[in-house]
Amino acid sequence: MSPLVEHLDDYLRLRRGLGFQLGRHGGVLPRFVAYVEASGATTVTVELAVAWARLPEGIKPITVDFRLSAVRGFARYLHAIDPAHEIPPAGLLAVARRRPTPYIFTPDQIDEVLCAARRLNPPLRAVTYATLLGLLAVTGMRLGEAFALTRTDVDLVDGMVTVRHAKFDRIRLVPLHPSVTAALRAYATARDRLCPNANCDRFFVSVTGRPLRRGEADRVFREITASIGLRTD
Repeated sequence: MSPLVEHLDDYLRLRRGLGFQLGRHGGVLPRFVAYVEASGATTVTVELAVAWARLPEGIKPITVDFRLSAVRGFARYLHAIDPAHEIPPAGLLAVARRRPTPYIFTPDQIDEVLCAARRLNPPLRAVTYATLLGLLAVTGMRLGEAFALTRTDVDLVDGMVTVRHAKFDRIRLVPLHPSVTAALRAYATARDRLCPNANCDRFFVSVTGRPLRRGEADRVFREITASIGLRTD
């Protein structure tokens, strides 16, 4: 194993130990190290980083920006060990990003959304989305966190939800108002009655008894908001 590969293994291990999931970085950086070694170099340079980030020709600028950002973090780590390693400057080949302006629902609009969800068919879809959207509204949970909840994560006795894979892969406890606990308890009863043979341990299930999917949830939410005049596209 080359010194650069060893440093990469140590860097990824350190970052994961600090709670970062890294995701695509864990796959991108090994390819960069392979490129550096194939070029015959033993140190990271800005020139090598830029040349690799732009491969292949015609790649999207946002992908180039992401790759260079991943290399920058690794290069900082290497530079602390050996100043011969160069750190790509911040902003080099950066792509301007514009986040969409968030839409803040009023309490009345949230009520409208939940009422529309209760009118969905079949009944299991209606009760699932009405309860899911209500939970998101009152707790601020992320959609993916709610999807991942298992039945044991939702404590209907003490009124507590355990989010096991929150940001940075941490565990978070979400206390519930008694009215929310009552709504979740009613959903669990309806779910087990309408889908007694659900083949997963998720708290929220689809009409087939399987885990909910992001694509389906997005589609249902678009339909709901369009039906009450909050969406025109």
